[in-house]
Amino acid sequence: MDVIPAIDLLAGRCVRLYQGDYAQAQVFDQSPVAIARQWSAQLAPRLHLVDLDGAKAGHPVNLESIAAIVAAVEVPIQVGGGAARSRQC
Repeated sequence: MDVIPAIDLLAGRCVRLYQGDYAQAQVFDQSPVAIARQWSAQLAPRLHLVDLDGAKAGHPVNLESIAAIVAAVEVPIQVGGGAARSRQC
């Protein structure tokens, strides 16, 4: 069994929403790259990134943060949040 860590992105920061409420976001770290590196160092088999802004807007929003994570770690990345309705993907 693989445990796949998720990094939820809101305004370029790592957060966790309380019961899906955007107004109740707990910030875990200002740097999603630092969190991705921590998971990679702990041998995560892959990372799941959730663009919460993108999920709300219906199109990718945190592309800069996602690109920085992809460049910083050497593990497969899965992305969700706004991508399904986007023509950019």
